[in-house]
Amino acid sequence: MLSVLIICAALTPSAPYEDTQGRFTLTLAPSWSLAPRFGQTEGMRFARTLAERHGGQTAYLEVEAREQGEASAWADRSAAALRRQGHRVRRSRSRVGGRAGLRVRAKKGRHHIRCDYLQAPDLAFRLCAEGSQRDLRVVAEDLERMLSSFQVGGGTAEGASAPAPALQAEAARPSSSIEGRFVGATGTVFELKPGRRFTLGSASGTYTAQDGLLRLSMPQGKEVSFRYTLQGDLLTLTSTKLGKPATYRKSRPGAQTNASGRLPGAWQAGSIRLVLKGDGSFSLGDDEGKWVAEQGHLRLRKKSGDVVSYLFTVTQDALHLSGGDLDDPVQLTRARAAR
Repeated sequence: MLSVLIICAALTPSAPYEDTQGRFTLTLAPSWSLAPRFGQTEGMRFARTLAERHGGQTAYLEVEAREQGEASAWADRSAAALRRQGHRVRRSRSRVGGRAGLRVRAKKGRHHIRCDYLQAPDLAFRLCAEGSQRDLRVVAEDLERMLSSFQVGGGTAEGASAPAPALQAEAARPSSSIEGRFVGATGTVFELKPGRRFTLGSASGTYTAQDGLLRLSMPQGKEVSFRYTLQGDLLTLTSTKLGKPATYRKSRPGAQTNASGRLPGAWQAGSIRLVLKGDGSFSLGDDEGKWVAEQGHLRLRKKSGDVVSYLFTVTQDALHLSGGDLDDPVQLTRARAAR
C-alpha cells in the first residue's frame, strides 16, 4: 500500500520523521513508532499499540506518495474499489499540514478505513489509518496532530528560502566545494559526485550549485531546488516547503568505526545467510548489491535500486540487526567459512 522509501531510525515520542527522499516530514504523536512490513523495503507504516483497557490492539497510519496522477482521481479510484469490496464509503474535505485535502471514510463490519488525499506540486499523497471503530476513536487526536504536522518536502527556486546573510559567502562557493558524501540524521546518504552527479537515498540525477542554490535534476524532468549552506562538514538545506532545515554531515574517507570494520564475513541465522564482502558487495538469499556501514546503520542497496537500512551492533561473532524491514530484532552469528 505504500511506496515511500524508508530508512529505519530510532523514533522517540513526539519525534520528527523525515522521508529519506525529501518528499515529506511529519511529527509522530507519543507512543507511535515506525513499523515497516517484513520484506517491504519501499514501505512506510507507523503504529501505536493501544493500552489493555482499549483492547490492546494496534492502530496503523500508512503514507504513500505518487509522482503521477492527481489526488482527486486517486481518491475516486480508491473509493470505487472499496465500494466493490462491500464497504460503505463517504467523502468529505479535510486539511493536511495546512493544505486542502480530500477524506475518504469506509466501513465494513467492524473494520474502518480513513484516508486523506493531498495534492502537492509534484506529488500526490495518501495517508491512511485503519482499525476498528473503537481503535480509530482512541487515536483520533493523535491522527489529527500528525496530519497537522505533515509537510511536503522539496521545493523550487522561487520558493526556496534565503540563507542567513552571514552564511551567504560560504554558500556561494562553486559546486566542487560541496562535493562529497554526506549522511543525514536518519542515516540517509546524500552524495554529490564529480561530474555534477548526485544520489540521495534511491534517487539520482545531476545537480548544480551556485550562489547558494542547489538544484537537483532527476529523470522524467523532475527538479527540486534548495538554498544551502556548508559550514565545515555540515551541509544544511532549506526551502519554504521543507518545514524545517535538513542537515547532512560529511563522511570523511577512512572514517569507518572499529565496529563496521568487523562486519565483513558471512553471517547466519537459521536459513538466513548474509555475506558482507570486503569490496563492499553483499549477498542475502537471491539478492545482491552494495553495502555500507555508517553511524550505526548498515545500509544494503540491491541491484534493483531498492535500499534497506538497519540499526546494527556487532561483536567478533555476533551481528545484531533491528529496524528496516524487520518486525523484530535479529541476531546472526558469524559463519566459520564464507562462500
